[in-house]
Amino acid sequence: SEENQAKLLKGAKVKVKTIVKNFKGQVEDAGAPEITVLEAGEEWSFPVVAATFAEVITAGKALASNAVSTSMYEFEAYVVKKSGTNYFLGATAEADTSDDKALFEIFKASEENQAKLLKGAKVKVKTLIKNYNAQVEDAGSDSLTITVLTEGGSWETTPVTPEPSANSVVLNAAALDLGSSYGDTTATIGGVSWTVNEAMKSNAGAIQTRYKNSKATAIFNTTALSAPVQNIVFTFAAAQSVTLDCFYVAMGSASQSAATTGSSVVYDGTNHTVTITPESNDITFLKFAHNTTSGAVYFDSIVINLAAE
Repeated sequence: SEENQAKLLKGAKVKVKTIVKNFKGQVEDAGAPEITVLEAGEEWSFPVVAATFAEVITAGKALASNAVSTSMYEFEAYVVKKSGTNYFLGATAEADTSDDKALFEIFKASEENQAKLLKGAKVKVKTLIKNYNAQVEDAGSDSLTITVLTEGGSWETTPVTPEPSANSVVLNAAALDLGSSYGDTTATIGGVSWTVNEAMKSNAGAIQTRYKNSKATAIFNTTALSAPVQNIVFTFAAAQSVTLDCFYVAMGSASQSAATTGSSVVYDGTNHTVTITPESNDITFLKFAHNTTSGAVYFDSIVINLAAE
């Protein structure tokens, strides 16, 4: 807390009363410790190291797991990815965003910093750095300063739902009769029966899916589609952040209700529409589902385009 930060000065002798916790081998307080200063300390100061982006990543990975650097690092980078309030920096504006651990993470950015960390912005960062399970990140907002060198653009994109063809099946929250909390339901759409497990309608009216408490969303048809599937068009909701590899579609010529794997459906942060095309021309059964990776995914619609009858 701010009160305790004022007490925890360099070299201070303190008496601590707390519940203790083991976090991955690091012994720490379990929250809200009582701290009494026995001998006063001095203000903290850290040497500042000017570094390249590559040098910061190398230095961070050389730290022990969950350790924090003893120097501040000052470096320039580009904002290339976001996930909720976490932002990722790369050496170039075109940095590969497929591997987060090759990037520098701003963890839980403050509202002030979120306004600076716009898409493609070039920034100068000064911070203590931390190694969290081989992910190099800032060591907390107290040590972090961000200066914008080149302005970026908005992260917001407006999804455009493609117009379905005459021979299409459209799945959305209304058609699936989803409620305002996670649950199970059934629906008949275009004469085809669908079963829904652990899904809901979001506040914005989207299909909301997840894996939590050993329960995974699954949406699958129990009667065959009227014609083979040509392709499936997924439209992510406007509020969707970059997704992990946690959602898939299983496809076959017989029921897919028991399937546990399939083609990944991932939002990369740039294109709200993803199209999956089957490799065979006899697909009449589908299952849209989460694997066991936690996280929520939101779809405005899933459009199943069928071959001409």
